[in-house]
This record gives sequence, C-alpha cells and structure tokens, in this order.
Amino acid sequence: MIDLESILDTAQLKRVLTDTHFWIALALGPVVWIALWFILGKPAINGLALKVFLTGVIFYPIMEELAFRGFIQTWLLEKPIWTRTVLPKISRANVMTSVVFAAFHLFNQPPLWAALVFVPSLMFGYLRERYDAVTPSIIMHAWYNLGFLWLFS
Repeated sequence: MIDLESILDTAQLKRVLTDTHFWIALALGPVVWIALWFILGKPAINGLALKVFLTGVIFYPIMEELAFRGFIQTWLLEKPIWTRTVLPKISRANVMTSVVFAAFHLFNQPPLWAALVFVPSLMFGYLRERYDAVTPSIIMHAWYNLGFLWLFS
C-alpha cells in the first residue's frame, strides 16, 4: 500500500519531474479542458472561491488519488489477472479503477460529465503504475481540476 514516505520521496519526485511522459500528461490537461468545453458547454458554476479551490484542487485530488490509485488500483495490481494490459501500458487494474472512479463521480456530476472523467482517470492510473507511486497522479489530478475549475468558473 501507499505510505507517507512514498508520497514525499524526493528522489521519486525528481524522476517524475524529469520524465517526458509526465510533461506530456501535463500538457494534455488543456486539451481535456477544451474538449470538455466543446462537448458539454459552459456549466453554471459560480466564481472560483477559496473554498472551491482548496477542496477541488487540493483536498479532492489527494483523497481521491489515495483512495483510488493508492488503495484500489494497488490492491488490484497485487492479483496477476489485473496486471495484464488491455491497451498498451493500460492495465486491467487501471481500467477497473477508472470505471469505479467515473461511477463515483455520479454522486456530484451529471452522467455525461462523470463518464468523461474516465479518460483523465486512465492517465492518473498510468502515472501511478509508471512511477509505482501515487504522487504523480495527485499532481496531475490537481492540475486537471485546476484547469477544469478555472475554465468552468
């Protein structure tokens, strides 16, 4: 499982920050935001208040990534059947975790919005497996949420 030391490992963070895959995933954030804009239109969300920022960009990414990538995906990866890939570099564990992650968003999002969370979730899961750590997925989740809140506020 994920522990606090693995989240704060500076050597791991240095590896992440010097990896091309991480920067490509970061650059895809605006692509996702624009795609959401065109697919869904501008939703009715009031201004980006401090509380919304703290929960949407700090709290939720940390808690959701610890729960979904740190616990569920890690647990599934301990079973050999879930380590097989369904797409290049995308494991069954990642797909299942992403399905659960998208379904979880049905509590607070309309069905189409919740379904569209699936694709970024695959990216978060890919990063978790690539670095064998949850920190990169937390960073990426926070980045994607920041853009989402900025664009749709």
